[in-house]
Amino acid sequence: RDWKYIYWPYDEEGCEPTEELYHIAQDPLELKNLIDDPKHADDLIRLRMAYDYQLADWQGSGAPHHGYPALAQKFKRVN
Repeated sequence: RDWKYIYWPYDEEGCEPTEELYHIAQDPLELKNLIDDPKHADDLIRLRMAYDYQLADWQGSGAPHHGYPALAQKFKRVN
């Protein structure tokens, strides 16, 4: 658990969805976002795949009521 990937889907009030990548073993305070660092491209790909896998699992097993299906679509990465 040395890495942390975050996808922020918020896209209202002029904001766009964004991603963050942190090496929390070296940066536990999450001060340096490594999302655009080419040295960590492989880590980003691996963590995006893990995120997409978990999202698909959540979409497939989540509650079908209270607006959860629409919310699950909001968390789908756009890039």
